[in-house]
Amino acid sequence: MATKNTFLFYDKNSRKAFVAKNVQGTYKNNPELMNELAKHNISDDSLKNGSVSVIKANKNYFQAPHQIMIELTKKCNFKCIYCCVDCEHNVCNNDLTHEEFIRLIEDIVKLKPNIVTFTGGEPFLREVTHNDLFDAMEILTNNGINCEIFTNGSLISRYADRIGKLNIHNLKVSIDTVIEAEMHKINQVIDQLENVKKGIEILTKNHISFSVNAVILKHNCDNIDKLMEYLSKQSIRTLVFIRALPCGSGERIQRNLLTNTEWEQFIDKISGLSKEYGFDMIDTGRQSCPCCNIFNTCAMCKAGISFMLIKQNGEVYPCGSATSKNMGNVKQKNVGEIWKDAVWNECRCNGVTCITKRKDVITLKKV
Repeated sequence: MATKNTFLFYDKNSRKAFVAKNVQGTYKNNPELMNELAKHNISDDSLKNGSVSVIKANKNYFQAPHQIMIELTKKCNFKCIYCCVDCEHNVCNNDLTHEEFIRLIEDIVKLKPNIVTFTGGEPFLREVTHNDLFDAMEILTNNGINCEIFTNGSLISRYADRIGKLNIHNLKVSIDTVIEAEMHKINQVIDQLENVKKGIEILTKNHISFSVNAVILKHNCDNIDKLMEYLSKQSIRTLVFIRALPCGSGERIQRNLLTNTEWEQFIDKISGLSKEYGFDMIDTGRQSCPCCNIFNTCAMCKAGISFMLIKQNGEVYPCGSATSKNMGNVKQKNVGEIWKDAVWNECRCNGVTCITKRKDVITLKKV
């Protein structure tokens, strides 16, 4: 008897996904399945020419997300103009309580994702008031779940000892420039550059593994050589450049975005500089979309298919850009129950348009 399989078909042109479950054997030469695929405009030719990609999923493919991103808090000491989160400088009253947060982490352990990403706001600012971040990472790593943190780096020196004792999958530090005036324009802070540099230098000195991200706008693209020179002196050999998209601080950011031509010129520039400063890898393939960042590509949107976002107030979404699709709240419902709820079928069976490609549905923050 032929094995029953699950296949995920993804049309690169329409950016729609279709899931076929309990398929006898392979999808090839399967008249019944091809008739069903034809209803979604997926033909045998489209499979052969590569315009439709196919993923063979095991029986537990949708039982758990590959990645869960948790916004620990909206509180942040930076006000980056490209940030897609409505960050605040005051403590947010809607943050999960300590008890709610730890219960969430324990439920995530039962769900068994591959990676849990902590972000914000600035995640280390929750540590100031709640003492949750390190407790959560200890619980997760002890249960074989990888953890990573996105941070602006300004508070690393305060927690360097505790960071060094944890088995963090990846600590991602954002630094967009080493020029104070540029940092003021992009991150809208004063006198924080030295704190970020101090954090990076402490991580390097203590041999704590981390990577560096830099978001590129017109503000900093011309002086990127100074950032690369500084990082090379810290023996950093991998650097990720992220092209900013029209989200974050509303329409104001749009006039500071690089055009396609400018982006190509930027890539050519850093290709030469990477050899000069001895970088092993320069990654420019990512876009500033929460889920696409993680999966390193916009070829297929993973929102709701293998990625979920949990906001600081417990609300659950397919990704950070699809905030019109509230899937539930962990204060009222177990995160595993939310993931398996039928409402996610809209993402898994009908597909979710990759938000980064649709400017008409990107919500711009008002400034």
